[in-house]
Amino acid sequence: MPFYVFYGKPRRRARVHDADCTHCNHGEGQENQDKNGSGATGWKGPYETLGQARKVMDAFGYVDSGLCNTCLGGTDAPTPKGEKRPANVIGAAVMIGKIATGEIDDLTTDDGKNAAAVALGRMGGKARAEGMSARKRKEIAKKAAKARWGD
Repeated sequence: MPFYVFYGKPRRRARVHDADCTHCNHGEGQENQDKNGSGATGWKGPYETLGQARKVMDAFGYVDSGLCNTCLGGTDAPTPKGEKRPANVIGAAVMIGKIATGEIDDLTTDDGKNAAAVALGRMGGKARAEGMSARKRKEIAKKAAKARWGD
């Protein structure tokens, strides 16, 4: 099932939609969107997976971005384990069904963490350390120790 990304430049907002969503209409949107053709709002897609659509949505860099409340079951608010799952029961059931049938990818690892964050965490510290001189690493370590234990 294809996914589309809606973007709205004036409100700096982006949402991922299922193609069958009433808001999306297979990337055509609703009749009242961008009447004057200014390009201030629009649709990108189709994308085969939810993960691909999320990458495009994230590329806009808008703070107000997430899944459509109507078709993909709600909010992207993190749960206590850090998993992004819909907060409402119906939305959770829809998402679980789509993960089970392979319509969307499950974005978590076996221990419940976000797979992208785990991958970035693995390479982040090593890459940073490799790019620094020994002197700079020593300065950072001293500053951290001072902040933690005082003088």
